[in-house]
Amino acid sequence: MVDLLVLLDPAVLERFSKLLHTFIRRSNHLIHLSEEKQIEWFLRVLHMYELVRLIPRRIELSRHLKSIERLQPEHKPKKVKLAFPSFKSIFPPIETLRQNYRNLYNWVSLEYVVGHYPGKITILWAKEERFRGIWKRKVAEEPQIEFYFTPGTHMTSRTEHLSELTERFSECICKVQCEYRLGKAGREAIVS
Repeated sequence: MVDLLVLLDPAVLERFSKLLHTFIRRSNHLIHLSEEKQIEWFLRVLHMYELVRLIPRRIELSRHLKSIERLQPEHKPKKVKLAFPSFKSIFPPIETLRQNYRNLYNWVSLEYVVGHYPGKITILWAKEERFRGIWKRKVAEEPQIEFYFTPGTHMTSRTEHLSELTERFSECICKVQCEYRLGKAGREAIVS
């Protein structure tokens, strides 16, 4: 058994990823694709889905770039990075799609079935993130889940609020160390 299991904003996958994964896996008995081809189709369809889903953001970005172009030369930034560089093509090579670690992670994590953990689970959760998915169900099922909340979102808790995050994490470690010392002292007292 592990002395301290800490989960940091445990991921909750998008519904579309779950549906796509289930569809590919369940229809495979009809189409007989290798594991590689299944992952390839998963990445391709997710890429197209994200391309369509992010059209409003891309339009906003292009308007922003046009407004920058109207600025006087001395006020223009030297470089402007693309917000979504992987969206240069509707059908990029699979090598490009495999560089999207998030979608590859989604495929792997959708294969994993979360089981019962017999010990205490500590979760560090960003306050601005919605509490949903499997963790909502797990909290109801398992009484040994302890929460520490950090300010910000999933991303800002690791950037803007990193000091608060490390403080919460230190609290978790100190608490377990104290419990261990108390337990060890209690066992030593019983033995002597």
